[in-house]
Amino acid sequence: MAVAISTCHLERLPPPALVQEPNSNDLTVTLPDISSNVTAGNISEWVIVLRDEQGMQFNITKQGNERSHDFQGLPGGNYTIYMYIIYITGEHGHSSDQQEVTIPCAEPKSLDLSLTTSSLKAGIARVVARWTYSGLDGACRVLSHNITFQRIVRDGCDYQTGEVDSFAVDGETYEFPKRRLAAYSEYRVTLHLITKEAVYNISREIRTESTAPTGPPSLEDEIKRGRVVIFKWSQLPCGSRHGDITKYKYFLYKNGILQSVTETDLQRARERGFRTNDSYQFKVKACNQAGCGPFSETRSGIFDNSHTLPTA
Repeated sequence: MAVAISTCHLERLPPPALVQEPNSNDLTVTLPDISSNVTAGNISEWVIVLRDEQGMQFNITKQGNERSHDFQGLPGGNYTIYMYIIYITGEHGHSSDQQEVTIPCAEPKSLDLSLTTSSLKAGIARVVARWTYSGLDGACRVLSHNITFQRIVRDGCDYQTGEVDSFAVDGETYEFPKRRLAAYSEYRVTLHLITKEAVYNISREIRTESTAPTGPPSLEDEIKRGRVVIFKWSQLPCGSRHGDITKYKYFLYKNGILQSVTETDLQRARERGFRTNDSYQFKVKACNQAGCGPFSETRSGIFDNSHTLPTA
């Protein structure tokens, strides 16, 4: 027997009520009351249609006696929503007008930045930045990245905090190599994820790889005490160390013949056994964990029993 369906004076469904908490990615859709127009027992299902900016459509079917539906964790963006009913006969009934609703972009579910470093040549290193993130999809997808490198002061070294070097990276890239950075220097690397609605930032710091020193020690005047000659030299400037100085290596020639190759962690050398009119040549270089740098100038002289030996 056919079932009579009452749809008296119902040309279009009233729109559903939308409830959204501020800055929330959740949306509650409450079905309108149409009992005065349609007998509730004649409704088999409600269908809620949600369509995003890219045209992806979500159809949510609710039973006739259900009154609401909760969308949880919707990706951010603009949505169109409407609904229609299905009668117990299987026929599609009236639909509501479309409504617009905006879901804010949420914070990334995860965001990580990792840095690795390697040496290129004396005094020069590079840093490779790699990053991952999740939860930024659809209308909230990352459009582009910006990455900055800034040298920072540590341990009172003789350079100032550097200017910020900034580089634009497209939204489909997740790695950036920065070449020609100062070796064994601290850098702050900051990644900016740029979306349509917001910019998300993450920073890390790294000390670049050590390389051999690029500068020589500076020799001071040598001193004679009895048959001993004392050689002294100064520490390398910060900018040419490129690592922690672990030792010095010096060569001593006497009367044109190599007498000794000596390693020391001091900034002086005490050499014995000189006689009057002995000639000598002395040079030294600094070493760190990556290797040794260039020699100092060669200091030459004649041992003549004066208190301070002449230099050439």
